[in-house]
Amino acid sequence: MSVRQSTRIGIAATAVIGALASLSMPAAAHAAADHSPTVTHNEVETVHYTDDICGPRENDTTYTRKVVVERIVDAGDGSFWYHYTARVNYVSDFVDPSIPDARGSLTEVINFNLTPGATFTGTGTYHEYLGDDIRIYERFHLTVVDGEPVVDRFISGFEGCP
Repeated sequence: MSVRQSTRIGIAATAVIGALASLSMPAAAHAAADHSPTVTHNEVETVHYTDDICGPRENDTTYTRKVVVERIVDAGDGSFWYHYTARVNYVSDFVDPSIPDARGSLTEVINFNLTPGATFTGTGTYHEYLGDDIRIYERFHLTVVDGEPVVDRFISGFEGCP
C-alpha cells in the first residue's frame, strides 16, 4: 500500500468517526441541526511522500481541492447519512531531477449510512489520473448488520507505471 492510499483510507476513517461522534449528541441537538452541505473551494495543501504508486519516487505533492462537498444528515430516529465528494488537481515535484514534475487529478465520492436497526453501509469510489499514463482506482462497499460484516469488498488497481 502506498503512502497516498493509506492517507485516503485515513481520511475516510476520520469521516466515519466524526459522523458517528455526532450521534452521541442529545436528540434535541439533532433536531436543530442544519442539514445543508458544506462546500469549500480551492483549498491548497502540500504533502511530502517518500514513494508513489510506481515505487520509491520521493516527491512533494501540492493538492488544490477545487471543490469539496460534505453533508451529514441526521434523521432524528437514530439514522444518519454522510456524503463526501472531492475534485482535486495536483502537481507532484519529484526529488530526483531526472523525473519530470507530473500533473494529476482525482475524484472521490464516499457515502456512509446508519439505520436505527443497526445496519451500517459504506461505499466509496476513487479515480486518479497522474500525467498521461498512470491511472489509479479504488472502490469499496461495506455492509454491517448487528456488528457482523455481511458485505466487505475492496477493489483497487493501477496501470501505467514506467
